[in-house]
Amino acid sequence: MKISDVSLHECGGYHHDRSGARSVSWNKSGSWLAMGGSSPRIWSIEGAIGSVVPGASGSASSGQIRCSEILVISGHNAAVDIVRFHPNESNCLCTSAGDATIRVFDIRAGAERAVGRIDVQAGKSANYIDWSSTSSPSGGMSSSHIAVTERDGAVHVYDSRKLSSGSTSLNNRGARSGSTTSTKSTPLSTFRIPKVDIDTCIFSPSGLHLVAATVNKGVMISDLRIWNWKDGSDAFLTSVNDNTQFKVPAHTGPILSMQFSPDGKRLATGSFDSIVGIWDVATMSCQTSISRRLKVIRGVGFSHDSRFLATCNEEDGIDIANASTGDQVGQLQLRENPSGMGPTGGADEVKWNPNAHIVACARAPTGHSQSSAAVVIRCRVSA
Repeated sequence: MKISDVSLHECGGYHHDRSGARSVSWNKSGSWLAMGGSSPRIWSIEGAIGSVVPGASGSASSGQIRCSEILVISGHNAAVDIVRFHPNESNCLCTSAGDATIRVFDIRAGAERAVGRIDVQAGKSANYIDWSSTSSPSGGMSSSHIAVTERDGAVHVYDSRKLSSGSTSLNNRGARSGSTTSTKSTPLSTFRIPKVDIDTCIFSPSGLHLVAATVNKGVMISDLRIWNWKDGSDAFLTSVNDNTQFKVPAHTGPILSMQFSPDGKRLATGSFDSIVGIWDVATMSCQTSISRRLKVIRGVGFSHDSRFLATCNEEDGIDIANASTGDQVGQLQLRENPSGMGPTGGADEVKWNPNAHIVACARAPTGHSQSSAAVVIRCRVSA
């Protein structure tokens, strides 16, 4: 088995712009791809569906994927760092930008309508945002909740149904005029640990728990912490102080990316220490690790069938691994017909299509003649 019939398509780019395509996200149907950056956009993705399978490295050939721009998102006044489609509503998009706001948009008929706004409380942008992925209420949980990890180490949980819909007025130069149409959104719960930074925080597959990557200030060892967020902030601090909160050492550096596999059996962590951890969720023990890369791991992502794990950083290409063993099954290059004479580029974030073996990534620029871009790669199985 090997990777074959690799096809690649660039969905727009930002020439010489490091703040370009920092983030990508598929909607539930897998037909739209959102791209962050100084001019955030949504693309319609059409094309043949193939599969990623074990084999040698694959380079890009003429693509069968069709990519067409359907919308430029205009609700922010600074570059968008994070884009996240709702896990169950294909038309709902959450974005975080350097203008100290997080916005929720309803995307329909080629236009966006702002339906919610969160004001970042610390700094100009959030560290991370994550939707609860629960498809139906379970113990009071639903996929309307958003976890916002801020740069001061706090995690806030919001109900997207109760957000302020206030939008900041823009003048004719696109700058904020300072007037808003409603009050600020209030979090349901806030979690903060004294002398501890929370770099990344995501919901568990059930939506009942938060899983956070934490680092004690001045110490490089990162831990994974898990708690029931519905118990509230007081119970959270009590569990921290009396050492009853679940905590396990994870990496020798901050964790920048985490994702659960769609089947809920594994958790992948990508760290500053250049290592990817694959965790067994049932025991919360590290099942295996991937150490093929030498620089900071910026993105990890499981395929829709939970069989494969993609990893990206500043180094060339996307590493595709067997999600059970961590063994490499291929590497995808991020430029068409790489000559081998220079770098082909790494990526800041990688996401699999929710219904097919198609990878999208936020490619970083490498060199003076290259640009950042959202890149879509399809691979086909061959024996």
